[in-house]
Amino acid sequence: PIIPLFSMLHTIAMDSFLSPLGNCADQDEDVNEQDQQKRMVIFSGGTAFNTVAHELQQGVTLNVAHVLPVSDDGGSTSEIVRVLGGPAVGDIRSRCLRLSDESTPESRAVKRLLGHRLVSPATAPANMTRGEIRLAARGEWLSIVEGDGDTTKLWRGISTAYKDTIRAFLVHFHVNVLRHATERFDFTGGSVGNFFFAGARMFFQSMSAAIFLYSRVSGIPSECKVLPAVITGERLTLGALLSDGTLIRGQRNISRPPESSGQTSSNHGLAGNGCYGKILPSPIERVTYLFHDKNQPMNWWDDKQQVHPDTNPQVVDSLKQAGCIIYGMGSLYTSILPTLILTGIGSHIVDNTCPKILLLNGWHDRETTWKLQDGTIKAMDATMFVQAVVNALDSSFQRHDGANSLSNTENRGMPLITDYITHILYPQGGEVEINITSLNEYCESRCKSFDGNTDEASSIQVVEVESVSADTYADSSKSGGTSQHKAFDPEALVFILRGITRESMGDYKRSQSATF
Repeated sequence: PIIPLFSMLHTIAMDSFLSPLGNCADQDEDVNEQDQQKRMVIFSGGTAFNTVAHELQQGVTLNVAHVLPVSDDGGSTSEIVRVLGGPAVGDIRSRCLRLSDESTPESRAVKRLLGHRLVSPATAPANMTRGEIRLAARGEWLSIVEGDGDTTKLWRGISTAYKDTIRAFLVHFHVNVLRHATERFDFTGGSVGNFFFAGARMFFQSMSAAIFLYSRVSGIPSECKVLPAVITGERLTLGALLSDGTLIRGQRNISRPPESSGQTSSNHGLAGNGCYGKILPSPIERVTYLFHDKNQPMNWWDDKQQVHPDTNPQVVDSLKQAGCIIYGMGSLYTSILPTLILTGIGSHIVDNTCPKILLLNGWHDRETTWKLQDGTIKAMDATMFVQAVVNALDSSFQRHDGANSLSNTENRGMPLITDYITHILYPQGGEVEINITSLNEYCESRCKSFDGNTDEASSIQVVEVESVSADTYADSSKSGGTSQHKAFDPEALVFILRGITRESMGDYKRSQSATF
């Protein structure tokens, strides 16, 4: 029998349900200097940074705020958003899963269940048709919800209290799917964790409450926060403007357009290129949030459709308390920058004098490569990565300061580069070119533009970090990584970050320094 939801909530309230609450976001106590040095804020997506998230938690500090976008419209997330609406939960679920407790057999069983994906073309027998796979996925899902059949092994090792609680939200999700039966929800390749998350969000009508519940169920340490960049119950759509005027609507269309659209994956001439879909005709100039309109074409939008969602107040609080800010590796324009362009993010980063670290990708993807008219393939170098981050934070900074005072931005002056970025870390053997001269020239030109001189010297520390083959980690492979690509060695990266946060520069290898 299905446990009533009010009974489930009573179960959650029981003291014996779990050890300390996860994701306790509201902490009003004063933060002393020593505690602040241990706090980290990480801007990232749901895949690439997963390779080091757990090691960072173990090797540096538990006190980390992972800030993630809610504009992902790919994978099983896209099907949830298509049928049920609301913000995307895939990136948040992915990070919560990676941070989940594994110290007991039951915690490992819960993680296995919430990490399970239904049958898909990649896992189904080769002789199955698309229709047969879809039916098989739906049958597997129903078996999981009912807790019987071949899927009983997924529930093995999970106590009755946990099982009834998890099932209650899976059932709530399924009931909502049935209410939209005409939309014909496709369960193929669906994530049980995504379905649980969506069920909790819809029940509580709150993304924060859903994260709290997921954190509690999966045993994420209470000091660790997983924060959506925006608190909203609505679907958010990304738009991209390319330098040649090309417009693209939708995160998936920007980053990984489906091959069924006629765009095929191929190697475009870059060493070990990991581009998804047809290569872009010119570099991306900026990204923005748009009103969601399913009737609009993927290659058009205008300024009237742009929106500026409010930044999650918990993200702002975390930035004020941070002892280190990290721009994680991953999809630059669809995972990192969508958070940085939010109003106030730039100002709060400038106000904090802690280390601010940019982690460069180990290989290029569709977002960082483009083809010239003569067929030449170009790719972003480290300077262009810095420019993209600075431009995003500038737009956030100006909107925030301009809203507070028409003359505030003029009086305050535009930030120095090192107000935004103090360190650049890159994996040994990575594809992104490091050109110190180019970095210096960019920084000097910015100083001249806003100050008229370059007398006030600052420096970005550029640090090489030991690397490993990208296919060592499943999450890197999901991001397009292959044996030819290089990713940060998690232990080496954690060691470097620990050294930077402790301001012991001699404790780690420093390869170059760009001074401007």
